[in-house]
Amino acid sequence: TMTRITNDVQALFELLMGLGMLIGEFVPFFIALFIMLAMDVQLVLYLLVAIPIFGVVTYFFRRATRKVYRQIRNSVSALNQNLQENLSGMQVVQLSNREEKNLAIYSVVNNENQKYEIDAIYLETGYGAFMDDMVNLALSVIIWFGGGAVIQESISLGSLILFTLYIDMLIRPIRVLGMQYNVLFRAMASAERIFQ
Repeated sequence: TMTRITNDVQALFELLMGLGMLIGEFVPFFIALFIMLAMDVQLVLYLLVAIPIFGVVTYFFRRATRKVYRQIRNSVSALNQNLQENLSGMQVVQLSNREEKNLAIYSVVNNENQKYEIDAIYLETGYGAFMDDMVNLALSVIIWFGGGAVIQESISLGSLILFTLYIDMLIRPIRVLGMQYNVLFRAMASAERIFQ
């Protein structure tokens, strides 16, 4: 109960804070998209090919993390429960000479929580690295095709440079959305536990 009131409610609070930030990120997204479409539609189409790839990767990431985040919430609850029982019953533990045995039980629960946290960190780091690689790949595709367009004089060099600067405004909200997925799935696991 203590864990659900403190940790799980805090996870939901972080989700609500992140949603406000996410909405703010999509204003520059649409501005950048409008300006880029005005400069060169074909280069924007090359960029938009990457969006389904982002979607597929995010779908598989979501499936993997949902299970891990649920395990984290349950292990944190077990950790807090074990700690609370040992602290409130400290006299009984000492009278029964169970300090070492209770510490061993706590260590097992703590190691289980640590394993799930490390699994979540690996997933989040892998997802972030993949998203960064996709951004760099999108930038290289734009420079490649945009460079060809500059040579053929269908677009100016200044427009290409401006286009590459707007790529960050276009892709950053997608990356932030990916980061918000981490918060979202932690919050979903917490919400399940709160409504239970």
